[in-house]
Amino acid sequence: MQGYAKVAIALALGLGLIRLYSLYKVQAAPILPGVMIGHHDLRRIKTEAGLVQTLREGIEKPVLAEFNGRRVVVEPEAVGFRVDVDRILAEAETYLGGDPFLRTVLRQTLGLPEERYQVPIYYWFDRPRARTLLAEINAAHRTRPQAYALQPVDRDWWAAQLGEEFSLAEVGFMAFPYPHWTWRPGRPGAQVDFDASLESMARAFIGPGERHWALSVREEPGPDPELAQLGAALDAFTANFLGFASFYLQDLTTGEETAFDSAVAFSGMSNLKLLIAMATMQDIDGIASDTDIGQWMDLALGDSNNAAANILLFALGDGDVRRGAAAVTAFGRAVGLENTFLLTGYDDAASVAPLVTPANSQTEWNTRPDPHLQTTAADMGRVLAGIYACAHGGGVFIETFPADITPDECRAVLFYLAHNEFQEMLWGGLPQRNARTVWHKHGFSDEQHGDVALVWGPAGPYVISLFLYRPGWLDWDVSNSTMYNASRIAWRFFEATARREGRAFAPPLALAPPEGYVPQPGAE
Repeated sequence: MQGYAKVAIALALGLGLIRLYSLYKVQAAPILPGVMIGHHDLRRIKTEAGLVQTLREGIEKPVLAEFNGRRVVVEPEAVGFRVDVDRILAEAETYLGGDPFLRTVLRQTLGLPEERYQVPIYYWFDRPRARTLLAEINAAHRTRPQAYALQPVDRDWWAAQLGEEFSLAEVGFMAFPYPHWTWRPGRPGAQVDFDASLESMARAFIGPGERHWALSVREEPGPDPELAQLGAALDAFTANFLGFASFYLQDLTTGEETAFDSAVAFSGMSNLKLLIAMATMQDIDGIASDTDIGQWMDLALGDSNNAAANILLFALGDGDVRRGAAAVTAFGRAVGLENTFLLTGYDDAASVAPLVTPANSQTEWNTRPDPHLQTTAADMGRVLAGIYACAHGGGVFIETFPADITPDECRAVLFYLAHNEFQEMLWGGLPQRNARTVWHKHGFSDEQHGDVALVWGPAGPYVISLFLYRPGWLDWDVSNSTMYNASRIAWRFFEATARREGRAFAPPLALAPPEGYVPQPGAE
């Protein structure tokens, strides 16, 4: 009897537990307490239809996409985003039986904290459609890399001149020296990183947190400074100059050139004395062979003396200045200067018909060049660059006349040129100009001013050549300030280049007096 009672009690207890198990299972369905769907506790919802509605209403809502400071509302339909409710419910249902369910019932019966079980939010989206949306956002709001740009840095000064609402684009040509030019570094662009953005999209829809989709950004680095930008900036700067500007520049470290309107004919002026000096070097056997020639060359280049230049032409022509001028012209043609010639010496008032060249036969610009002596900014720049190369044992002069021109002779020309201490025009625009190494040859006529300079710059040496024309009369202040600004802008560009490329400032070329050099009276 006692054994029967134990069996009956056990049976009743088992039937009670089964009934309790069944009742709890019914009460727990469809989400067992402790089961989290994503980051959501949905145990309060007791019907499958309600769960489906809650999941879709809570997750399939718009998100706010942000890219490059712009915000765009993205509807789920735009990317084909859908919650896989069937899969979520199927996985949640597995916790309504087996060990997880028993453990949950026992822990609740014993008053223990419930355990947590995680059901992921399963979803799908239309990847091609999502990429199309990202492409549209990218096209509308991307920023492109910005190149190095010329600008003045003294905004307060410019604001006082042009008003508080001024734009740097308004700052153009100025007829006064302005020291504050600078080059703004190139700025990177920003594009949508499609793959990374697609990976982060789901987190914005399914949470946790705000429905915010920060699109991943792929940065496009700003372009390196290019020498052509310098030419373009100076072309734009001189566009409103009341006349005409012709420019040439060569980076002597790389050999790269930039120019604008550099093949327009100008009067040769004193700039042509550089070519006269080189033709003389080709004719003689070094300065030591004729110290008088050295003195006349020193006067022609250092003091810009026209009579001294004519004496050099007289010597080249064996007593005939015009024959000497023809010899210089032939020398120039031999080294590729098709736009440069001399028909006479300096200060010759005789009427002559100019040689026809590509430069003086073009019709776009007419600077009314001197028919006796003509050149271009490019020809003069290449002459000085050629002298520099020759001083180092190479370049067009040695290649053309290997038996007649030596590096020492080219160094002698630069030595004499260094005696030109006129610290205006291109020299005047250099920062701390008294501390700079500059070899330049300037020239003047009533309507034209020209200067060609070899500058030891922050990224290495460079040659800059600028010729200006204004019909009737070219005012000195306007001309000098234009030269100043162009030279300062070029120097600042090479500062930016040196920083970007890591170029170090190298000591300038040392020039010893040529053998047989005789100083001018009063020279130090």
